Amino acid sequence: MTRLITPRLVLRPARAEDLEALHVILSDSAATAFWSTPPHESLDQTRAWMADMLQPGPDRADFVVEFEGRVVGKAGFWRLPEIGYILAPAVWGQGLASEALGAVIQYVLGRAPDLELTADVDPRNAASVRLLERLGFHKTGSAERTFEIGGVWVDSLYFALTGADWAGRRLIRTAGAEDAAALLPLIEGAYRGEGSRRGWTTEADLLGGQRTDLTGLAEILGDPGQSILMAFDGADLLGSVLIAKRAGTGYLGMLAVDPARQAAGVGKALVEAAERELAGRFGANRVEMQVFWQRAELIGWYERMGYRRTGETRPFPMDNPRMGLPLRDDLWFEVLAKDLSGGAS
Repeated sequence: MTRLITPRLVLRPARAEDLEALHVILSDSAATAFWSTPPHESLDQTRAWMADMLQPGPDRADFVVEFEGRVVGKAGFWRLPEIGYILAPAVWGQGLASEALGAVIQYVLGRAPDLELTADVDPRNAASVRLLERLGFHKTGSAERTFEIGGVWVDSLYFALTGADWAGRRLIRTAGAEDAAALLPLIEGAYRGEGSRRGWTTEADLLGGQRTDLTGLAEILGDPGQSILMAFDGADLLGSVLIAKRAGTGYLGMLAVDPARQAAGVGKALVEAAERELAGRFGANRVEMQVFWQRAELIGWYERMGYRRTGETRPFPMDNPRMGLPLRDDLWFEVLAKDLSGGAS
């Protein structure tokens, strides 16, 4: 189940319990002023509208939008390649539509880079026209009297966006089972071997062998108590991080950034997204991580991110080759922690 993470939003598949929240929006005359139907008059009308959202399909990439833990709208592709969105008027004017549409665009183009995305907009909807233009869409045409909505005929402006128009945008999303094959070389390349020495996550002087394997990644991706977040630039995978809930505390680990793409803020963005997910999805108010005590530079980086040494240490499993082959006999972890409510632990 794909979840898209942005600095302020979570975009996720619709659930049956979203009915009332979406009905509030779809029954609002301001929210639906340029929508494809008049305001919904009953929950049954919204329930029928939601039926397609609840059924995944190969030509659909439609998401419920959450802001500050509540449903504020939907954004995505009810039928590819046409994009659409609706947000509650209470959250207008904060740039959330741009943030939400940017996430779904990058998600779709990351999987189908040759796809040309389209949009059909009422010419009176000046705010949506400006939004599409800011996102890189270009006008391709217009037509009169294309829809009859509530007994009134409306016109259309047509827009399009290609992968070339979108190059250079960044997305963070959760990994699915199908992403294991792409994650493995990223993680191994960030932690093991000579190539990893170009980056700050390398363990090449401490461990040989593997950092993980496809079996281990499959176990993580199949466990509802764990997730891996992935950062992309267009279709290019830049980095990843593991999050989990362990004994009521959030856990962050296995942060990996392509050594050739480090020092560009990818690690910071992944850690911040991980903290939001741990708090919002798992309800964690504290997050821990463990770092080899020899990694002073990495510990210092985490300290600048608000983490503090707890004084606790944990042993490295020296006899577990799935975790790596020790190159020295003094391997153990320092435990770092951060209070997700705002203060340091």
